[in-house]
Amino acid sequence: METSPKPEAQFHAINPAEQASLRQSGIAIGDQMIAAMKSRNHAEFVANLIPEIIDQVTPEKFNELCDFIAREHGTLKSSEFLAELSRPPWVNMVWKLTYTKEVKDSSEPVTQELLFKVTFGKLDGSYKVLAFVMIP
Repeated sequence: METSPKPEAQFHAINPAEQASLRQSGIAIGDQMIAAMKSRNHAEFVANLIPEIIDQVTPEKFNELCDFIAREHGTLKSSEFLAELSRPPWVNMVWKLTYTKEVKDSSEPVTQELLFKVTFGKLDGSYKVLAFVMIP
């Protein structure tokens, strides 16, 4: 599932003095989204999304996403924050997600890694998730 904000949304540039605050908030929000996928908690997952994205991530689509991830990649074993990439007026943050999956005809589970990219912006004075994507 990939999401993107509608073009009419008004985003504000994040000034250099705000970078540390955004980094701290962004990591906490991204970690919350990852935990919400693992526990299948739709309300937690969408808590910091902009309204246009919340409309795209219905409970049904969220459950489909969780089912797809479990079927294709297995169980989330760990997550690691990797990078913050500036792209004014947005900031992209990237996590490595490590999954394990039992595979027929193998005595050992298969380990798979995905990237989880979350795009943050400042909207109406707070940091919000503008988009997210899982990258195999």
